[in-house]
Amino acid sequence: MNILRHSSIALVLFAFACGESPRPSQPAPQPSSGNQATAPAANAAPAAHTEVVLNNGHITLNHQIQFETNSDVIRESESASVLNDLIALLRENAQIRRVRVEGHADVRGDAAANQSLSQRRAASVAAYLRGHGLDAITFEPVGLGNTRPLCSEDTDECHERNRRVELTITDPAPAAAAQ
Repeated sequence: MNILRHSSIALVLFAFACGESPRPSQPAPQPSSGNQATAPAANAAPAAHTEVVLNNGHITLNHQIQFETNSDVIRESESASVLNDLIALLRENAQIRRVRVEGHADVRGDAAANQSLSQRRAASVAAYLRGHGLDAITFEPVGLGNTRPLCSEDTDECHERNRRVELTITDPAPAAAAQ
C-alpha cells in the first residue's frame, strides 16, 4: 500500500514538473505524515490540494485568481476554489511567516498603468488573505507590471497567462536558496 501511495505521489509530482496537472476527477494523493515538513493537527488528515502546490518556497496556483476588468477587485465567485485552497495550504504550514505576492500584467496598454494595476492587484490578494485569518503571515505585495512575461505571442491565451498573481515564500527562505 505504501509503495502504491509513494508511486502515485511521484507520478503527480512528475506531471506537475512537466506542466501537466492531474485530471480533476482524480483526487490528488495525500503524502504520508513521515514525508511532511510539519505534522498536521492532531486527529486531522492532511488536505489534498487541487488548486495550489507548495514546492521549493513557491506556491503555484493551478488556476488564476480572477479580477474585474482593469480593476483590483477579485471575482470571488470565479476564484473561490483557488483562494480557499490557498488559505488552507497557508494555515496548514504554520512555519510560513512571510510571503511575497507578485502581480503581473500583459504587454497591452500603458506600462505605467499596468504597473499600477499589478501593484493594486497584488495588494488586493494580500488584503484578502489577511482578511481570512492569516494575520500571522506578513504579505508583501509587489507589482511587476509587464516586466516578466511568461510568453510573448500576441494571442489572447498568452495575454491571459501573463496576467497573473504569483506567491513566493520569503521566510523561511526556500531550502534551495539557503547558503
